[in-house]
Amino acid sequence: LLLLLSLSLFIIKFFFKCLQHSTIVCYAKVDTHGSRYLLGDMAGHLFMLLLEKEDKMDGSFSVKDPKVELLGEISIPESITYLDNGVLFIGSRLGDSQLIKLNKIPDDNGSYVSVMETFTNLAPIVDMAVVDLERQGQGQLVTCSGAYKEGSLRIIRNGIGIQEHASIDLPGIKGIWTLNVGSTVKHYDNTLVLSFVGYTRVLTLNGEEVEETEIPGFLSDQQTFYCGNVNHGQIIQVTPVSARLISGETKQLI
Repeated sequence: LLLLLSLSLFIIKFFFKCLQHSTIVCYAKVDTHGSRYLLGDMAGHLFMLLLEKEDKMDGSFSVKDPKVELLGEISIPESITYLDNGVLFIGSRLGDSQLIKLNKIPDDNGSYVSVMETFTNLAPIVDMAVVDLERQGQGQLVTCSGAYKEGSLRIIRNGIGIQEHASIDLPGIKGIWTLNVGSTVKHYDNTLVLSFVGYTRVLTLNGEEVEETEIPGFLSDQQTFYCGNVNHGQIIQVTPVSARLISGETKQLI
């Protein structure tokens, strides 16, 4: 019955508007009964195959009225692994692999698929060139990656990658320091000190949130030249008018 996985399958796409010839390249069983299968094709479409079984008197069964439903678009799959609770992993050798969530209600485009996470894949690289895009003497590698609809240009740089968690507009900032204020975890910085011309601001990091706070021992109406943790759980702040030593536990001037 699963011979259809190696054959060409005619599927109805987007509310029966057109018929598209599609080649299934991989599949995954969804339930233990074998009545639902996920199918992936070379065009990057994800389907659900529904098999309605009919039990016979001799204990065997037959399959009648198989149905195929288009769920949405994914990377061209090499493998599909159904995990649990509507979450599946799409492994791709022609593009980026994906962690996919299947929704019960389609979006405005009729897709049941939402991408939870993407795993970068540079392969297959069919060509590449070294260029200096910023003219700073540091060559960057531009690759022709992927194939078919996954084809793309990728830029590979030598350096440290940056992942942005938050963005705050702070015009005129002159300096920034991290502090451990009142935390029992050693080498854990939970506070940011921001220095501007004529004043200083303090931000605390609470999980994924950043909020402004006050340290009573700080001079907030002066520009900070230096700030940092010192011995015995204390903090030093250097301003144009003073050098202040503050208790990291009470946040008061010593």
